[in-house]
Amino acid sequence: MQEFFQTTQGIFTILIILGIGYCLSRFGWIKKAESEFLTRFVVYITLPPYMVVNITTNFTRDSLLSLVKAIPVPFLSMFLSYLLATVLGRYLKIPTSRRGVFLVAFSFSNTIFVGLPVCQILFGESVTPFILLYYMVNTTFFWTLGALSIASSGNIYDDERFSLGKTIKRLCNPPFVAFFIGLVLVLFECPLPQIIFTTGMKIGNITTPLSLLCVGTTVDFKKIRLTKDLILVLLGRFIISPLFVLLVAELFPPPALVKEVFVVMSAMPVMMQASILARFYRADYEYATSMIAASTALSALIIPLLKMGIQRL
Repeated sequence: MQEFFQTTQGIFTILIILGIGYCLSRFGWIKKAESEFLTRFVVYITLPPYMVVNITTNFTRDSLLSLVKAIPVPFLSMFLSYLLATVLGRYLKIPTSRRGVFLVAFSFSNTIFVGLPVCQILFGESVTPFILLYYMVNTTFFWTLGALSIASSGNIYDDERFSLGKTIKRLCNPPFVAFFIGLVLVLFECPLPQIIFTTGMKIGNITTPLSLLCVGTTVDFKKIRLTKDLILVLLGRFIISPLFVLLVAELFPPPALVKEVFVVMSAMPVMMQASILARFYRADYEYATSMIAASTALSALIIPLLKMGIQRL
């Protein structure tokens, strides 16, 4: 029971900050222009150093290479989720402006803003390398397949046709480039100069609260409906994705603790960056926000129960 309340406290902290962003928007302190500025500020300024510092701080070359054997589990399970979401999106004829968001919401989880603190509470600090391995695979998929899907959805608002070349250029965004810079620095054991590391850490530390505030400003409870899209996304987040992890883990069995961490990580809420990218690419960001709000609220109940369930398997 104590574990249950520890987990829910971490998730409710996130909900409170989202609520602050919501209130600031409703009181008129943060209007559309300010919200769009926050979106760009996070994507271009705070998130890149956040990713570089996180990777270079939490990984060494040896620890990174030692985790390679466990990569098939998150990689294949996410890919299967994405394929299933693609089929469902076409079968249900989800509008183009929403389809990319649906794919991302169904397939990829909030690994760093929710997954990292929650799993550290559930399993202890020692599992941080496993959390970050799942985060690396999730981040790679999000900033490639996910960003490509949202960008193609966003082009519905453009006067010009969707261009694969332009979309690929959009994928060379600062967070994605920063992610691989961090990997290269770790693999070649190149430490950041202290002044760059300290500056990057200070700037990066405001990423989580700013992202939460930014997403909170776009929440409109009147538009949150229990639609078939939302039901499928919740099933994808809390049931289908964990089942795919368990399935792949039977084919490529990792240690028991690693499997437990991966299962819980796969059931995290929808990524907050989905709303930020949807707004950035002019897709249906309100649709993304409703998915984030609903899945985050429900995760306060689901994740502790899931943790207790997998321990009994």
